[in-house]
Amino acid sequence: MVHVSPATSDGHQWSARILYTYDIAADGFSVVLSKDEMYTVKKLPGLLSAYGDRQVTVDTTHTFEFLSLNPVTGVRPASDYGEDMIVGMLDSGFEKPAVVFCDPNGGNYAWLKHDSTLVDPHSSNQQLMKFTNAIGFKGKFYALSLQGTLAVIEKIDSHFRITSLGTNRAVPSVHSMHFKEYLIESNGEILLVFLVSRKSIHRVENVEVYRLRFDKLSWVKMESIGDRTLFVGTNWCTSVDASEIGCRLDCIYFSYETADEWWVYDMERGSISPAWKNCDSTTN
Repeated sequence: MVHVSPATSDGHQWSARILYTYDIAADGFSVVLSKDEMYTVKKLPGLLSAYGDRQVTVDTTHTFEFLSLNPVTGVRPASDYGEDMIVGMLDSGFEKPAVVFCDPNGGNYAWLKHDSTLVDPHSSNQQLMKFTNAIGFKGKFYALSLQGTLAVIEKIDSHFRITSLGTNRAVPSVHSMHFKEYLIESNGEILLVFLVSRKSIHRVENVEVYRLRFDKLSWVKMESIGDRTLFVGTNWCTSVDASEIGCRLDCIYFSYETADEWWVYDMERGSISPAWKNCDSTTN
């Protein structure tokens, strides 16, 4: 079997590179059988296998079927998240970082840009605050900077302003080669999840969860999230009641850029395992 470029119009330009070789060659033919014919063939001696063809629907972790969700109402059918909505977008430019907002209330869909003018208090070389993660909560935005500084952004007199800064730096408690942070709203709280790579940037080896103390704007490490389940992905995060979707409670299901599959971190056991085999149990 040789490779043929789909753009080749001349057989003289075909590549002679061998793609596959075969040690054993078998004679045979293809045929379309009815169900009755297939059952007859299955009775013949020497037959290895025969089964009916069928259409298969792939059910991935990105589908609502996998999460046992209603396709119309989703996870939170009684939510009013679409009302009074303000959309925020982070612009972590090298020279002029900014946060861009769109407030559609009142029919105005114009984007408003807020340039970052504050020096990050945790920056060793006096860099302006560059935001990497943000979440909207009760009319405010909570954004994390590249150096782990939490900023509260509010709309005041039609302008978005940074009104407060966190008291402690948001970084994992363990040494790491690389980590990725995610902000998630869960049961009236803001949670911060770290996926930590300690030995290799291609593998997550530890997961930490923190909750925000609103009175002090500080992060408190959590040893348990109770009966909740967190889902953390590259462009999607959510928190659900474990009993609603049939996954393990007190766990974080996650994926990351260098892996194609999902993994689960058990907070009680402190262990990470492939997620597929853990989606049928709701108990520890």
